[in-house]
Amino acid sequence: MKLDRLLPIFKRHLSLPYHDRIKGMIAMIFANSDARPYLDFFFSEFRNNNTTSYQTAVANVIIKHVGIKDLPSVIDLIENTKSDARTILLGVLKKYLKKSKLAQEAVRRFSLDPYLSIEIGRWRK
Repeated sequence: MKLDRLLPIFKRHLSLPYHDRIKGMIAMIFANSDARPYLDFFFSEFRNNNTTSYQTAVANVIIKHVGIKDLPSVIDLIENTKSDARTILLGVLKKYLKKSKLAQEAVRRFSLDPYLSIEIGRWRK
């Protein structure tokens, strides 16, 4: 059975009250499959769950599947959450930095954030 056919079942399990580390392991299944149709779900999960272990897994799923048209959603997640996993999402901006004015503007803004500026500063080295 193809893994992609099981994704709806795994998604349903992410709404069950498992420990966040278990949910994180389930979420990582989506990073290794065709999870593009589930991106909105993972944007919501990142926004609504504030445990670092789960948000880190969700951020990894997001960066694996976003495209340039998803930049506004990624920027919104970085701006409106205080999670340490935001630094993972910065990788999307780095990827599209030369292709997108929106990414360039966001990096300029985020370089003023004391926490995010450390990660952005590493890019230039």
